[in-house]
Amino acid sequence: MTAVTDIEPISVEELHEAVEQIVSEGGPFAVVPKEIRGVHYDRVFALSEMSLRDVLASKTVEFASSTLIVYGEERYTTAEVWTRSMRFANWLNSKGIGPGDNVAIAMRNYPEWCMAFIGIVASGATVVPLNSWWQGEELRYGVETAETKLIVVDDKRADMLFPFKEDLGLTLIAGRDEVVGQDAVLRAILED
Repeated sequence: MTAVTDIEPISVEELHEAVEQIVSEGGPFAVVPKEIRGVHYDRVFALSEMSLRDVLASKTVEFASSTLIVYGEERYTTAEVWTRSMRFANWLNSKGIGPGDNVAIAMRNYPEWCMAFIGIVASGATVVPLNSWWQGEELRYGVETAETKLIVVDDKRADMLFPFKEDLGLTLIAGRDEVVGQDAVLRAILED
């Protein structure tokens, strides 16, 4: 393995050349001239009209069998993550949640965090990631400010939000393991 100290710095010319490869036609961040609302731009990302859901879907096809998430001994391929995320998106839509709705995630970095994020985006709702270091009153403030009624939580955040659940009209979705005051368990939805 090469140590970082063994890597030669690149020149400005090499950097510009690398950037040009990335933004050239066929590159991952290809740019093209485009007119947007009457204003001409010389360089706009060619894929800028794709939604995050569209980008994720296209990359799922491209990297379906590649490992995307590693958590301890658990491994999830890109296709598995997409399939599970779409189950959550469909579940959200079946509950009437979609464009115009805010869905929060308040949990540590479990694989389900990523699947919840992708599922919320795919449902058309807006993801509201809440800081997992926040305490009870901070979480309450975040929930109230974001005007979210459904939150994917882990056990620690559920314990802090439970005292406010009824007052705020919250629906708590347990992210990985069952939690106090849960209305559903994400892991069961993802595996359904």
